[in-house]
Amino acid sequence: LIGQAEHPIFFDALYKQSFINANPAQIGEFTKELTARYLSAASVTSMLVYPIRIGSKLKGMLTCEHTRTPREWSIEEQSFITSMLDLVTLKIEETEKNTIEDNLERNHIITEQIIEKSKESILAVDENEKIIVFNTKMQIIFQNLYGIDIRKGMSWFELFDANEEDANKIRKDWYTAVEKQEPFETEQIFGLAEKRSKLRYMIEP
Repeated sequence: LIGQAEHPIFFDALYKQSFINANPAQIGEFTKELTARYLSAASVTSMLVYPIRIGSKLKGMLTCEHTRTPREWSIEEQSFITSMLDLVTLKIEETEKNTIEDNLERNHIITEQIIEKSKESILAVDENEKIIVFNTKMQIIFQNLYGIDIRKGMSWFELFDANEEDANKIRKDWYTAVEKQEPFETEQIFGLAEKRSKLRYMIEP
């Protein structure tokens, strides 16, 4: 293994150079510090090294080595390695993206499970005021008050469309919480006709 702490010049070049073409490698500007621990023992005379970078992060390197006799890498060989580097980089990016998406999905599922088991009635919305998650307790409340089913993706203000007065009250409380960026707790009367009842709730931005 080639450690960064023991080979700072080589790794600094990996971060800054698009590639390293070292021939002879054992006395090359960026590779000579590899000689004692690696190049001499492996009889490596020439190196062509391409760093694998994703953004500003170094993920690895694609290395071609020649042993015993010096070697100049042709333009065709360098072009081939560059093509391979592009493929490797794209694959790493794809894998990392899938990993992030899988983790987000897993965290979302766990969040939904926690919300569902909560003793409180919970409804969460995104920055566009669209419903992203809710639990059964909250679903029952809106079925009782307005006879409406909550759906993911709907604007949560739609839940109060059946009563304009209620819609105006909840909008006022919502924007108060958002403006102050702190939880806002209050008590209002909601519902249709004989179903109207007092509801205590908290809006937390």
